[in-house]
Amino acid sequence: MQDRWIQARRIWNQHAYYVTNVREDGTIPQVPVNNWETLNTFRTNAQIEGGGLCKPDPPG
Repeated sequence: MQDRWIQARRIWNQHAYYVTNVREDGTIPQVPVNNWETLNTFRTNAQIEGGGLCKPDPPG
């Protein structure tokens, strides 16, 4: 079985998450970019190259 998890940001700061409303270090921009004008995504994470895998912790 192949590992099918893709590389993604490790942050998801709120239910109504969008990529441009939070930085990788968890800080919030004073003036966020209008996500609908740049990426046109909502409640989706950003796939990144060369980053860590974003997969759930095993139960236990």
